[in-house]
Amino acid sequence: MYTEGYVKFFRSILAWEWYDDLPTCRLFIHLLLTVNLNGDVWHGVDIPAGSRVASLETLSREATLTKKQIRGSLDKLERAGCVARSHHGKITVITVLNWDKYQTRGHGGGQQKGTELGTIGARSGHDEGTRIRNKEIKKEKKEENSGCAASPPGLPEGFVSEEEYIAYLRR
Repeated sequence: MYTEGYVKFFRSILAWEWYDDLPTCRLFIHLLLTVNLNGDVWHGVDIPAGSRVASLETLSREATLTKKQIRGSLDKLERAGCVARSHHGKITVITVLNWDKYQTRGHGGGQQKGTELGTIGARSGHDEGTRIRNKEIKKEKKEENSGCAASPPGLPEGFVSEEEYIAYLRR
């Protein structure tokens, strides 16, 4: 179980259709916190980043929910497009769709953009950099306010459609 690092949560999760369903919301947050940070192979099965191997019993114990609550919540999350399940014999892989949208890997891009905007503001003699950054933040928030648990829509690189990605996960 991970005890280091963090995941992003968008405040618009409060408007998510399953936010008021405590078992479903709890399971989704638990999955966000426990999926693999990096891809791996386990018993010959590819476990990509944002995925994990889990059984109903394991999730029930970890999330302190009943197996019935886990089963129902997984069904709801799958129908909502938040997670995908793939079965490999006795192994079940659960993938948080758009998992990368909940991560902030590396700090280079944000730092550089902040430095550039700060320089713009310093050069212009007023707070132009802050004004530009505020516009960018508003644009990012607007993009973040759609999809499962308010994650921005999108697929991992190399996939054209959600069906193609789910087919990849189920193979």
